[in-house]
Amino acid sequence: MRAHGPEDISPTAVPPADPHVVVLFGATGDLARRKLLPGLLHLSRSGLLSDYRVVGTSLEDIDVEGFRLVARESCEQFARQHVSLREWDEFSRKLDYVAGRPVPWAWPTRSPAPRTSSEASPGDCTT
Repeated sequence: MRAHGPEDISPTAVPPADPHVVVLFGATGDLARRKLLPGLLHLSRSGLLSDYRVVGTSLEDIDVEGFRLVARESCEQFARQHVSLREWDEFSRKLDYVAGRPVPWAWPTRSPAPRTSSEASPGDCTT
C-alpha cells in the first residue's frame, strides 16, 4: 500500500482549489455515505483539497462526533482504498456538523389543492 495517495489523480495535473467550505445537505443520507464523503476523502488524499472544511447538516439529532463516526463508517465501507489512521485523522479534523431543524416559515400554510372542480371555491384560484 502506498502512503502518498491515490494513483488515479495527481495534484500536479489539476491545481488545488482555493480555500473553501463544502456544505453537505443530507449529510447522513445514502448519497453522502456512498459517494460524497468517500469522494471528498479521495480528493483530500490526492492533495486536490488542501484548505477546506466540510460542514454536514441533516435532520438527524447528532453532534460533530456522531457525524464523524457516520463519515468514518461510510469511508471504511465505500472508499476504494484502505484509509490509514493518519489519513483519517487529517480528514476528520476538517469535518463539522450542524443539526438541521424544520423552519416554521417553510411549512405549507394552505390546504392541498382541491381534487375536482366541484370541491373548488372562488378563493382557491388566482389569476
